[in-house]
Amino acid sequence: MAGGNTGVVASVNNLFLQIFTCGYMLLQMFINWIFAPSPPPSDSIANALPKKRIAIIGTGLTGVSSAAHAVGHGFDVQLFESRSKEKGLGGIWSRVNSTSSLQIHSIMYRFHPSVRYDTAYPTQEEIRDQIVDVWKRYDLEKRTVFDTPVTSVKQTDDGKWIVNDDEAAYGQFDGVVAAVGVCGDPKQPTLPDESQFGGNIYHSSELDGKNVKGKKVLIIGGGASAIEALEFAVKSGAGEIDVLSRSDKWVIPRNIFVQSLLAMNIFGQETMLSWIPEWLLHKFFYRDLQDIAPSGGLFTQTPMANSELFDQIREGKARWLRGDIISVKEDGILFNSRPKGVPKGGPGREKLVPGDVIIMATGFKRPSLNFLPDDAFEEPYAPPSWYLQVFPPKYISICANNSTYIDAIGTVGNMHIGIYTRFLLMFLTDPLTRPTEGRMKTWIDFTRFMKRLAPTGAFHFFTYTELIYWFVFIILVNPFRWKWAPFVLFGVGRSLPLHVVSKEEMFRRELNKQHDEAPQSPITPPAQPMSDWSLLMMGAKAPDKTFKRNLKRLHQDHRFSDLTLKSGPLKLDVHKAIISSQSDYFQALLSNNWAESSSRTIRLEDDDPASVKAMVQFMYEFDYDDSATDDDATDEVDPIIFHIRVYKTADKYLIPELKVSALRKFLTATNTSKNLITLLPQIIEEAYAATPASDLRLRRAVLDLVLSKHDKLIQRDAFIELIKDGGDFAVDFIREMSQIAARVRAYLCLKCGRKSYFDILRSTNIQVYTCVECRARIRKVFD
Repeated sequence: MAGGNTGVVASVNNLFLQIFTCGYMLLQMFINWIFAPSPPPSDSIANALPKKRIAIIGTGLTGVSSAAHAVGHGFDVQLFESRSKEKGLGGIWSRVNSTSSLQIHSIMYRFHPSVRYDTAYPTQEEIRDQIVDVWKRYDLEKRTVFDTPVTSVKQTDDGKWIVNDDEAAYGQFDGVVAAVGVCGDPKQPTLPDESQFGGNIYHSSELDGKNVKGKKVLIIGGGASAIEALEFAVKSGAGEIDVLSRSDKWVIPRNIFVQSLLAMNIFGQETMLSWIPEWLLHKFFYRDLQDIAPSGGLFTQTPMANSELFDQIREGKARWLRGDIISVKEDGILFNSRPKGVPKGGPGREKLVPGDVIIMATGFKRPSLNFLPDDAFEEPYAPPSWYLQVFPPKYISICANNSTYIDAIGTVGNMHIGIYTRFLLMFLTDPLTRPTEGRMKTWIDFTRFMKRLAPTGAFHFFTYTELIYWFVFIILVNPFRWKWAPFVLFGVGRSLPLHVVSKEEMFRRELNKQHDEAPQSPITPPAQPMSDWSLLMMGAKAPDKTFKRNLKRLHQDHRFSDLTLKSGPLKLDVHKAIISSQSDYFQALLSNNWAESSSRTIRLEDDDPASVKAMVQFMYEFDYDDSATDDDATDEVDPIIFHIRVYKTADKYLIPELKVSALRKFLTATNTSKNLITLLPQIIEEAYAATPASDLRLRRAVLDLVLSKHDKLIQRDAFIELIKDGGDFAVDFIREMSQIAARVRAYLCLKCGRKSYFDILRSTNIQVYTCVECRARIRKVFD
């Protein structure tokens, strides 16, 4: 009777499995039919798109997928691979064991819409075959060069890219996709006294054909490679298996629903509710194995996905040991086994763990991105702190697809590869969608602010839902990107944005044609200030290039000037209509019965001559030079101080646009200054003397600068004297430090002994924090 029931259950399970498999295959066919771009593209699409070329570095999963998307949408590509075809095509999946397989469900590893898996958890061979199939399907073979390491990509004056300084061999490119990934050569550190070991030592990626049957296997490491090595040892019939790990890492079930739910944390960090999934995992997954359950937060590092590990430990097939390796002996490893909660290198019990084979499950080295321009790595906007994590703020035509992330809950091989690629295609095709460097940095700073309480860096950990939120947000903030939304997010609807872009291009060409045909005589403004002229000068839209060029010529041609500004030895010939339209001060001065209104000279004796010159230059050119080291300056002045003085001049003569420009240049100069700490006392004095207490913008910027460097400033006598002298700055600084001190708490981690400081801005009764050193959970109830 029992056997009959078992047979019925097995039949029902088999039926459900077949239905699910059939449904999964149909779903893959539907995705391919709807979302996969045609290979090759039709002639109409190829002709409609601009003839753009993209250099793609790497022929792994990401490189091949990015190239297929680009070619499928009418772009031309050239793929560069440093290894041979056998070891390079397919990336890491060409260099791991044949027994390696996905730890996540394959529905979350669809790196291209045309991929079709036969199983839920495909092996290395099936995944590599899919990569090669995509490579062939989109005719990428003739567009790929193997055994060609990329050592440099350099941008020309017209924005094109040259690979390896060899334009003759490869030509120029409009964009670059750095698809080197995060897994390069095997990482195999040297163990202490490993030469004494009497057995074999293998890396976890080199286990094909290795015989460990009946042997004692020691696995060094505690990540995904360790779990894969453990599975290999179990299936190979190893006699004893010990995993020697320095720390505990989160393990989650190999279940698509669990993984999807965890990836839905849109905040991408530990929250007040993070304890719920952590408690559920402790209670129902770890159960009796709490000793190896991590005490740190789940949303701080990439978890491992495996449903058999704990069963193998419970059944005695393997042991999971936490501690540090002391040395290698002939018959095993001398190991310092630490109790739970003791940090790395802490006290424990030394014991010899016997072994015949050592497997180094130490992962892979991260491939270098050093072939990119040096200024793409300037702090504080170095990877992974890039625009959308993949676009360097200085270079919107570079996309480091899947090459900058550190930790995440999600998948490296899903639809985001295509979305990132289509973002790049949109930026290359439609200039109106491109963000400026400043906008890109603003988004990075905004994301840092939103995740300021995260125990990790803002871009060091994210979830897949947070990534999708980034994509949608970036499209919504720019109306010119709205027409591209279906194309960028889903790869469809490319005809509409192309049609709109072509119309926009025709409109721009017609405007340029009209400007080029217009007479090139200087623009003479009306003799008296007029509202239309003022609106043109003060409008939100920047003047076009022709207008700016003519206005600059008017500035340089003194024949039409009707006023002279004098400041020290400086004499500047200007036009009443120009300066009065941009400055309420000069407008009032020249329109009333003052002596200056009838005279042709205005003396500005109390002002810095270089700042006056910058003010006049801004009135005509809508910008000014960043340096005061010209013939009119009495001394060489640091650009930071110069911009403060320009801000003071703009404030005095009521020119708000110049104040904004000076503040922006001030902030830029402080980010690049090499002697900022030395200059800060003078910066404080100049800024507070230049502005009234009611003008908070410059003062706030200086105060923020001081707060970020206060630990170094407090050691300088000049700064101490400023505090002693009192004044507005001393009051502002003390008030700000008091507010910071009121919301900061210091805690001593009982696990590692490190003191950590936490900001308690969030209003809640219970705060949950993680130690920055060992990531142990710190709970504290505040009064």
